[in-house]
Amino acid sequence: RADLPTPLALRVMPGLVVGGIARSITNMRIREIVEGFIDRSIDAFPHWLDELQSHSSLPELGSIPMGPPPTPDCPDQLL
Repeated sequence: RADLPTPLALRVMPGLVVGGIARSITNMRIREIVEGFIDRSIDAFPHWLDELQSHSSLPELGSIPMGPPPTPDCPDQLL
């Protein structure tokens, strides 16, 4: 743990303002990380699917007709 001195400008700013700025920076950075993860995942998906299908007996994507979704066994699970 490091204890760094607080810059003078931060000492004169209200805590709510500093917190808002920190929250904004954090949210922006999280959004950047998530967007990068999603972009890389979308780019890698076809390669992953090809590799998965070449090493297993999975059917080709779209070759199985889709039926209705399963119904839950318990009525409490209905949304």
